[in-house]
Amino acid sequence: MAETHEITLRQIENFRFETDFGAGMPKLVSDEPPPLGTGTGPEPVALLLVAVLHLIQDGDNPEAIVKTLVEALPPGSFVVASHLTGEHDRDGWAAVERDYRAAGMPAQWRDSDEFARLAFAGLEMVPPGAVLVSEWRPESDGPRPTPAEVSFYGGAARKS
Repeated sequence: MAETHEITLRQIENFRFETDFGAGMPKLVSDEPPPLGTGTGPEPVALLLVAVLHLIQDGDNPEAIVKTLVEALPPGSFVVASHLTGEHDRDGWAAVERDYRAAGMPAQWRDSDEFARLAFAGLEMVPPGAVLVSEWRPESDGPRPTPAEVSFYGGAARKS
């Protein structure tokens, strides 16, 4: 039985993180304090790191960047992330990574275990965990693409 989490998203104005991944750590940029809920503290939010993490190379300390972002989240918040991988077609994706870098775009593909540690360290994973996006709660038993055709992991986790 799948665990269900209800996430309510609302617009938050004048509250954002700003960063240049090649130049250092993210900074909170806001003219106002984080939005407060009707309770005793900040309401949970969702941090979406979708199609972002593979653009941060190891030399830019992606673990520290993600940690900074997650530490700023109120308890009960969710992190949703995805990441390209070359795990299922090493030669093909190595060429794509070289092309990205040759075009001046940072790129670093990571395997599933590297992605899970980077995106979800210290968080409670939401089932089915960090998996190929084609395997994330499929709605049918019909054929799905091969891992090499997908080459993209995704997952969600909750901050306690």
